[in-house]
Amino acid sequence: MFKLATGYLGISFSDYYNTTPRELQLMFQGYGEKQKQETELQEIATRVAIINAMNKKNFKVFGEKKEKSKTVDQDRKSAELDYLKGMFV
Repeated sequence: MFKLATGYLGISFSDYYNTTPRELQLMFQGYGEKQKQETELQEIATRVAIINAMNKKNFKVFGEKKEKSKTVDQDRKSAELDYLKGMFV
Protein backbone atom coordinates (compact mmCIF):
# COMPACT_ATOMS: atom_id res chain seq x y z
CA MET A 1 0.00 0.00 0.00
CA PHE A 2 2.85 2.38 0.86
CA LYS A 3 4.52 1.76 -2.50
CA LEU A 4 1.31 2.52 -4.39
CA ALA A 5 0.59 5.64 -2.36
CA THR A 6 4.04 7.15 -2.70
CA GLY A 7 4.57 5.93 -6.27
CA TYR A 8 1.32 6.41 -8.16
CA LEU A 9 -0.26 9.08 -6.01
CA GLY A 10 3.00 10.88 -5.31
CA ILE A 11 2.23 11.64 -1.69
CA SER A 12 5.07 12.10 0.75
CA PHE A 13 6.20 9.71 3.48
CA SER A 14 4.76 11.87 6.25
CA ASP A 15 1.47 12.43 4.41
CA TYR A 16 1.07 8.68 4.00
CA TYR A 17 1.33 8.09 7.74
CA ASN A 18 -0.92 11.06 8.56
CA THR A 19 -3.84 9.89 6.38
CA THR A 20 -6.52 7.41 7.39
CA PRO A 21 -7.16 4.22 5.43
CA ARG A 22 -10.44 5.70 4.18
CA GLU A 23 -8.65 8.78 2.86
CA LEU A 24 -6.13 6.58 1.04
CA GLN A 25 -8.96 4.57 -0.46
CA LEU A 26 -10.62 7.75 -1.75
CA MET A 27 -7.29 8.93 -3.19
CA PHE A 28 -6.89 5.63 -5.06
CA GLN A 29 -10.45 5.85 -6.38
CA GLY A 30 -9.84 9.39 -7.61
CA TYR A 31 -6.61 8.35 -9.29
CA GLY A 32 -8.39 5.44 -10.98
CA GLU A 33 -11.14 7.71 -12.29
CA LYS A 34 -8.58 10.20 -13.61
CA GLN A 35 -6.72 7.43 -15.44
CA LYS A 36 -9.98 6.12 -16.90
CA GLN A 37 -10.92 9.57 -18.24
CA GLU A 38 -7.47 10.08 -19.78
CA THR A 39 -7.67 6.69 -21.47
CA GLU A 40 -11.11 7.48 -22.88
CA LEU A 41 -9.86 10.78 -24.28
CA GLN A 42 -6.92 9.04 -25.94
CA GLU A 43 -9.27 6.45 -27.45
CA ILE A 44 -11.52 9.18 -28.87
CA ALA A 45 -8.55 11.05 -30.36
CA THR A 46 -7.24 7.84 -31.91
CA ARG A 47 -10.62 7.01 -33.43
CA VAL A 48 -10.95 10.49 -34.91
CA ALA A 49 -7.46 10.21 -36.39
CA ILE A 50 -8.27 6.83 -37.94
CA ILE A 51 -11.55 8.07 -39.39
CA ASN A 52 -9.82 11.12 -40.86
CA ALA A 53 -7.08 8.93 -42.34
CA MET A 54 -9.65 6.58 -43.87
CA ASN A 55 -11.45 9.54 -45.45
CA LYS A 56 -8.11 10.91 -46.67
CA LYS A 57 -8.55 14.12 -44.76
CA ASN A 58 -5.41 15.81 -43.63
CA PHE A 59 -6.28 18.53 -41.17
CA LYS A 60 -3.49 20.84 -40.15
CA VAL A 61 -3.37 21.85 -36.53
CA PHE A 62 -1.73 25.20 -37.20
CA GLY A 63 -3.19 26.03 -40.59
CA GLU A 64 -1.37 26.88 -43.77
CA LYS A 65 -0.40 30.48 -43.05
CA LYS A 66 3.14 31.05 -41.96
CA GLU A 67 4.19 34.15 -40.15
CA LYS A 68 6.52 36.41 -42.04
CA SER A 69 9.92 36.48 -40.45
CA LYS A 70 10.66 39.81 -38.91
CA THR A 71 13.62 41.62 -40.36
CA VAL A 72 16.05 43.38 -38.09
CA ASP A 73 17.08 46.92 -38.87
CA GLN A 74 20.85 46.69 -38.43
CA ASP A 75 21.42 50.45 -38.19
CA ARG A 76 18.73 50.96 -35.56
CA LYS A 77 19.95 48.04 -33.45
CA SER A 78 23.53 49.29 -33.71
CA ALA A 79 22.45 52.76 -32.56
CA GLU A 80 20.55 51.27 -29.62
CA LEU A 81 23.57 49.19 -28.63
CA ASP A 82 25.87 52.23 -28.80
CA TYR A 83 23.42 54.19 -26.65
CA LEU A 84 23.34 51.40 -24.03
CA LYS A 85 27.13 51.12 -24.06
CA GLY A 86 27.36 54.87 -23.48
CA MET A 87 25.11 54.59 -20.44
CA PHE A 88 27.21 51.93 -18.72
CA VAL A 89 30.72 52.99 -19.70
